[in-house]
Amino acid sequence: MTDISFDPWQTDRGRRLRRRRNARRVVAVLAAAVIVAVTIWYHFTRPVRCSAGVLRLDGECVGVSYEKAFAPVGQDVLEKVRNAIKAENDWVDSQGGRPVTVAFLGPLTDIDPDGLTGGRIVHEIEGAYIAQHRLNHGPLGTGQRRIKLTLANEGHGERHWKAAVDQLVAMTDDDAPLEAVIGLVLSQKETAQAALELSKKHVPVIGDIITADGLDATGAVVGRPLDYLARVAIPNDQQIHTIADHLAKYRKDLRTAVMLTDLNGSDMYNTSLRKDFEKYLGEYWARGGHADDPFIGAGDIQKDIPGAVRDFCGPNRADMVMFAGRANALNQFISDLRAYQTQQGQSCKVRPLTIVTGSDAAVFSDGKAEPADRSGHPDASRFTVLYVPLADPNVLKRTNPRPWSAFATEFTRRTPGDSPKTVFSASDLNDGWGIAAHDAMMTAGSAIRQADSDSAGAPPKREDIRVSLRQFQLGRQITGAVTLTNLDRNGNPKPTTPPVVLQIQR
Repeated sequence: MTDISFDPWQTDRGRRLRRRRNARRVVAVLAAAVIVAVTIWYHFTRPVRCSAGVLRLDGECVGVSYEKAFAPVGQDVLEKVRNAIKAENDWVDSQGGRPVTVAFLGPLTDIDPDGLTGGRIVHEIEGAYIAQHRLNHGPLGTGQRRIKLTLANEGHGERHWKAAVDQLVAMTDDDAPLEAVIGLVLSQKETAQAALELSKKHVPVIGDIITADGLDATGAVVGRPLDYLARVAIPNDQQIHTIADHLAKYRKDLRTAVMLTDLNGSDMYNTSLRKDFEKYLGEYWARGGHADDPFIGAGDIQKDIPGAVRDFCGPNRADMVMFAGRANALNQFISDLRAYQTQQGQSCKVRPLTIVTGSDAAVFSDGKAEPADRSGHPDASRFTVLYVPLADPNVLKRTNPRPWSAFATEFTRRTPGDSPKTVFSASDLNDGWGIAAHDAMMTAGSAIRQADSDSAGAPPKREDIRVSLRQFQLGRQITGAVTLTNLDRNGNPKPTTPPVVLQIQR
């Protein structure tokens, strides 16, 4: 029987129509893809529009803002805490009187989780806000002059510190005058320059996590005194001295060490760590043949496993690595070292390795850091990172229970009858940055209050606030701080309890 079925698409005309239809579909798909690509490109590369009064420099919004974002919509990780600060500042304005202002200065657009700050800037500002709220309400706020908090962005890597500082200095004559600056964040050249400029303009500065040796009132890092500078973070010298004492007493298994140093010349955290390793752990390094491997940032480590640890699988491998670098570089080093160990397979005998470094390692803690091993028999299958934290919740629960409990409650909970406030996750305190910023703000607030002879009249003079900071150096107590009671003669903290060595197993 003859098949008489007819398919119009199989005719010459049908095939031409089908080719046209398919072509139109391809064009539509390509057009949609182009629209999506352009939308994504525009979202991430469109010119940044900055709020009034905020400067646009090198594609960033830098300078001072009470309430506006420094990042585009959808990328503003500070939005929650920024809105909380605005609400508190609005409340202060509604109460009348003559408030004063404290500014948090730092690289507020440095939010890359793999960058130097590791995304911890948010935690700092949360801590500063909670301190502001405590200073304005409850027992610490009764009958006292109220304090506003503003944010000053120095831009990525603090490269626009001068623009931010110039705006801050201009605020010293405002109706709610700038009385102090807190933060500073990174121990690098730009931080020292900002501290020097503010000191020249007689603006008190309280650093929160700056730890480089000499970045204090001595001004050793800039060659002249910084009379208006204090800080609440334990200096690198004290950190490594504490670790050296621990090793001498409890880690007799360690004999040799190699040195890894980040040669980023502007980062004084790294350079001062190296000097402190030489000062306090030099004998280990000498027994390791003064093996030394420099690098420049985490990216340089990625290129190769440093030569000083190439014998990681051999009989002459050092017991310890002295790591003078930031946490992001340390993380890359450990990852690459593990990969190298795996690559070598059975020929790489598993042995313990201890890595000694600075307080920046706390970014790895995730609330799980533990007191350093005292047995002399660490876990051979893992790397042990030893460091002295700026502030660790688990330590503070034991050593400073009352001030810690008061602060942690304010940070995480609203209580009946409490004034309106925003609260945050307890996990935001694990890296210690939020605690340090809180204590810097409480130090600033305490100094302002002590210099304030008439809370309803003219604001205190900044010179009198500097004198208050000096009185902390002479023994007067800082109100409300968690980690320190007062300051030493160089503006460094006197901790409430001796520093402790913690370890993280990686």
